[in-house]
Amino acid sequence: MENKVLNYKIDGLTKEGDCCPECNENWDGGDILEHFKNVRSNPEMDAHPFYKDKSDEELLEVVASYGWFEHTPIRFGKLIGMELGYNDPERYDGVSYWCCPGCGVSWNRFNGERSERFIKRITHEKNITQSEI
Repeated sequence: MENKVLNYKIDGLTKEGDCCPECNENWDGGDILEHFKNVRSNPEMDAHPFYKDKSDEELLEVVASYGWFEHTPIRFGKLIGMELGYNDPERYDGVSYWCCPGCGVSWNRFNGERSERFIKRITHEKNITQSEI
């Protein structure tokens, strides 16, 4: 990647239009209240049966459990919170890195340092032909 952002402090809250500084992947998962209104009105969504009969006031109670309030509306984010294993020397009991779902680049939650430790490296030793599939 040519434009490496070496330090990027991510607070865990997604703002409208937030994108990865590396690959430009959109991290904005949308307004939380709007999400639940869509679930309530769309019978194609898996959680629809649970929310279909909820009033606007009841939805406000639901989104409050996510930290959404009318004076401080927040959004869902697509960032992946990475927790480290027990034997990892950087282990913290909770999210240690925020990882971009698009490119796999991550940033340390505490100091913002860039890391590639979660990027899956794919190597092919031979070409696979159609007949081998």
